[in-house]
Amino acid sequence: MLQCAFLEVTCFSFVYNTGNWAKIPTSVSALKGSCVVIPCEFNFSRFDEYAKDVLGMWQYDHFGKYINHPDSSEVVSNFKGRTDLIGDLQKHNCSLKIDAVKVDDTGPFCFRFEVPGIDRASYLDHTVFIHVKDSPDVPSINLLSEVKARVDLAVTCSVPHTCPSNPPAITWSRTNATLTVHHKATGNAMWEVSSVLKFTPLASDHMNRLTCTAQYWGGQQANISVLLNVKYKPVILSESACTVDITGQVTCQCIVDSNPPPLIEWRVSDSILNESNTGLKSFSANNSRGEQNTVTTGVLQGGVAFTASIFCSATNTQGKASLSFTRPMSDLYIYITISVVAAVLIIAIVAAVSRLRIKRNERKKQAPKIAFRNNYGNTQGDIANDVYQNAQLETKSGTPNGFTNDVYANVQAFEVVEDIYKNVDANIGPYKDYRTNHRK
Repeated sequence: MLQCAFLEVTCFSFVYNTGNWAKIPTSVSALKGSCVVIPCEFNFSRFDEYAKDVLGMWQYDHFGKYINHPDSSEVVSNFKGRTDLIGDLQKHNCSLKIDAVKVDDTGPFCFRFEVPGIDRASYLDHTVFIHVKDSPDVPSINLLSEVKARVDLAVTCSVPHTCPSNPPAITWSRTNATLTVHHKATGNAMWEVSSVLKFTPLASDHMNRLTCTAQYWGGQQANISVLLNVKYKPVILSESACTVDITGQVTCQCIVDSNPPPLIEWRVSDSILNESNTGLKSFSANNSRGEQNTVTTGVLQGGVAFTASIFCSATNTQGKASLSFTRPMSDLYIYITISVVAAVLIIAIVAAVSRLRIKRNERKKQAPKIAFRNNYGNTQGDIANDVYQNAQLETKSGTPNGFTNDVYANVQAFEVVEDIYKNVDANIGPYKDYRTNHRK
């Protein structure tokens, strides 16, 4: 009781005087290793008169020790260099900042003012305790429930804190965006920092993680991630195609990337698929591709005529896409076509060769030949010798000159023949020899 009476005298002189008051929270939260600001407002009855002379300080441990004092030598070693009276006393502000918060910085703490030689008071009825936390609060993200591709988006990440002089620094996992930072007091010795991220999402951002990280003063950090659910219109992928088996059955795959999943519709020769009329069957299947899982495959199966055109269309709430398919030939038809073409080529080659041979033989048959027949039945090369021998024979036997004239007449005829058949083959060589000899 004596101790309490002493404290009341030393700490609360004039505290109950008219006009003395203080506004201090009863408790605040602080992050271990970070900083905390204890908001404080005060007044005393003669404040206006002595505001420029007032001194402020903070006490603890039954208010016999100082954690902050204008004379730093009065500060206990455990708090030296870690406290700062950041409030402007001349404006009734007595706020205190404690840096590098420790687990035993719990209080209670109270504010005291002094006007040397004039007035002094400690506000025992307005003590404050500090609740020290080992880990920071997790940030929160405000994200629209529906995100559309190529539509501007603003995402807000907010985190509470207790140190407005050194608020947490917020960073994002996305870099190609614009940032805006806001600060505000939320009451009860708490503040909030918010970072607004603005960007234009694309289809490729679907199911990507967007992470917000808060780096607290003192080194601790916390983060939060969300998956972007980006809605975008269908895109028919390039691997979509039709195949035909050996029996001529067609299988077409229309592979679509979209969110939400599309409605896939087939058209054959400009008519909407009707299984009862065409015998064609269609169905869809979802394909998993990484985390996105947004690929849907539409399948068309059945017999399709060579001249038929095949179309695939995919529709969702964001738009529509379509693709025209080319019906391929089956392997059997390809083999048959190749065989037919090869056979035609072989036949054409054989026919061409045969025609060449026939023409060559015809030329040989049509080549001119000179044949002279004498009374003795000799022809061609023998004729010259026969004529010469006959001439010699008739001369020796005394044959009349008329016969000899006939022989020479034949020789003249041979000269005419030469002019006609000058390019004939060598088989008339003996005749030429005869003519030459005869001239000599």
